[in-house]
Amino acid sequence: MIVFSDITKLQELADTAPKKTNDEIIALSDKMKDGDEYSAWELFLTLLPVFCSEYKFQTGPSGRNSELLENCLSAYGNAISEFDFRSSGESFSHRLAWRIRQARTDYVAANSKSVRIPIEDIKKMYEK
Repeated sequence: MIVFSDITKLQELADTAPKKTNDEIIALSDKMKDGDEYSAWELFLTLLPVFCSEYKFQTGPSGRNSELLENCLSAYGNAISEFDFRSSGESFSHRLAWRIRQARTDYVAANSKSVRIPIEDIKKMYEK
């Protein structure tokens, strides 16, 4: 298992990622769904530039956090395994953006030290 602690190392790997056509990506996803681990890794590397650009765009300066990166990489893996590359309705980058946003929100919620007070309770405090 490879552990990435910094987005810059992941970006270096993305820069060397092989370029694939849409048909090649579909073939890799079919092989991956049949249990071929090499195809899963190759698909992971092929789509890595998309992940890096979405991750940097969505996380900004907070993207240097290794736990956040780990959560987003897990979301990336889930997006690859669940996405139907044969369908033409939704793009992979759209699904990936949604998954990263969800992982970032979950991470912030789990590690936040703020207290959440419902707006109705705040209104009641000011009414008195």
